Amino acid sequence: MSRRRRNEGRFDWTASALPVWARQLIIAGCICFHALKYPSFLPPSLRNPSSNTGDMTTSESWKTLEGGCPCGNIRYRLEQKPLFTHCCHCTWCQRETGTAFALNNMIETKFVTVTSSEQPVMRYTPSLSGLGQKMYRCPSCQFALWSVYGDSGDFVRFVRGGTLDEPARCPPSIHIFTTTKQPWLILGDSVPIVEEFYDREKYWPKESLSRLEELKKSLM
Repeated sequence: MSRRRRNEGRFDWTASALPVWARQLIIAGCICFHALKYPSFLPPSLRNPSSNTGDMTTSESWKTLEGGCPCGNIRYRLEQKPLFTHCCHCTWCQRETGTAFALNNMIETKFVTVTSSEQPVMRYTPSLSGLGQKMYRCPSCQFALWSVYGDSGDFVRFVRGGTLDEPARCPPSIHIFTTTKQPWLILGDSVPIVEEFYDREKYWPKESLSRLEELKKSLM
């Protein structure tokens, strides 16, 4: 009897004989099985999805975050989660930082603690608004740690994101002044993108707005 005759009446279980939906179901099942049994089978971004979105904790569960200048002479600690994080693409910030944008974590001054014996020195520098800014730098390496802008008073500091030990915990909350963004820089759609500035009431989290109101009341 020929092989063809012997196989007549039997179902062909090869992949080519299965309908598309059945093949997709089998593939999905295999992936789930391997992911559960061997977590390293998945890329890091899928093993821990929160790693792509920065620190999504509330102020109550915030773990202090430390930072400092390159030479290590100045060390500081953020006692609270930043109010909001700007990724500014204005030409002024590009010139000031020497790169494509500035990453500033806005936080109340009372929540920034200098832990080193050495204190940063303040230097007056111009700003795009014309009101100027107080730039706090390490006296040794002259690296900028944070700024205080003229229109925000001395009560809110703009801490440079790159000076943090774990900058990934404070990703951008918004991209601003993108009309002057470098054309080769491609922005994702995970956070808002605005051409100039923005309406704080529209974009800030409710918790941050409440903290800002508390700060204003304490200054009255």
